[in-house]
Amino acid sequence: MTQQPDSTILSRVLQIWGTRLKRVDPQLLPAVPALPRTRALLTNVGVPVDAPLDVTFYSGPTLLQELAANGTRYWQIGDDYGTKLVLDEREQVWSLGDGELPLRFVGSSLAAVVLFLGLYASQMPALKKASDEVASGLIDELRKEFRAADSAALANAENWWSVVLEQVALGLG
Repeated sequence: MTQQPDSTILSRVLQIWGTRLKRVDPQLLPAVPALPRTRALLTNVGVPVDAPLDVTFYSGPTLLQELAANGTRYWQIGDDYGTKLVLDEREQVWSLGDGELPLRFVGSSLAAVVLFLGLYASQMPALKKASDEVASGLIDELRKEFRAADSAALANAENWWSVVLEQVALGLG
């Protein structure tokens, strides 16, 4: 599975989000040695304050709070008003439900997820106005860009982004 280097992803994140990224004060982050790339992203680049899909990134005491589920350690980074967005020890992002919702893979890194949210947000105005045929082409283009940046995010039909894009294709997004 391919993934663009973090530097390429980060430059695209900055280009897409610009001043809508909010950095986290490093003194507010708990010491989590297992998450160096995430810590660097949060403190040096930031996360969007106006992410689509009801995604909210935490900035208070719940940010990087540890929790356990299914015998695995995770650290909270946000939610989508239905599931918690968490990181595993490899800094992969997951959507963790409350028991009724499945654990879904979101992306190989927080940087890739922030990039995808920006790419998705940039296409939403066009998708809302598009005919079915045009919308299908826009979704295919998003899938292509997602695969180029982090192919693992779409490697399974049950992954978070696969489900989101399928819902948009069906007019549910």
